Amino acid sequence: MALQNGELSKELLDSQAHIWNHIFSFINSMSLKCAIQLQIPDIIHRHGAPMLLSELVEALAINQERTPFVYRLMRILVHSGFFVKQSVSTPGGNDEEGGEGYLLTPWDYMFEAIPRADAVLLNWILHDWSDEECMKILKQCRKAIPSKENGGKLIIMDMVVKVYKGNNNELLETQYFFDMLMMMTLVTGRERSEKDGQSSSLMLALAITK
Repeated sequence: MALQNGELSKELLDSQAHIWNHIFSFINSMSLKCAIQLQIPDIIHRHGAPMLLSELVEALAINQERTPFVYRLMRILVHSGFFVKQSVSTPGGNDEEGGEGYLLTPWDYMFEAIPRADAVLLNWILHDWSDEECMKILKQCRKAIPSKENGGKLIIMDMVVKVYKGNNNELLETQYFFDMLMMMTLVTGRERSEKDGQSSSLMLALAITK
């Protein structure tokens, strides 16, 4: 009986944690937006190596009274997979920061190079970026795959905002919700309509990759 009660208590705790996780999941995107506004990805990218917390704080243009919060911000961003930690050696063996530096995760490299492959799948990728940034990614895709005649394929899976025939306001409203979410969290990202695709420079980039 005690074992059953213990298992029930664990299930209740796990369920509670699961619910709280869903309630507060928006904090991931808010934290990422904060990091982008502070230009943390750009700062770490320009640094060119794992960056100690003290170096990151020094490079940030923020009020010094708020620097204790930087560690907590980076902790959630590392846990969410936006950044990674890597061990670094500190001069003189000073290891007060744990000998750990921050690095960007591989998504940052899409603008520089994509590994060669017969096919590239971009699943919910392009809606995160502006047209100009999408063109950079697509050009790297073109370099990574063979020509169309040789079997090269680029597969793009993204939402298309579209007004459907009939009474389907809920579906359209959901698409608008996604677009507002992109605007609030990623600034340059957006959900594109068929008209956007046909009239924008993004279609030129798509043609280049075929």
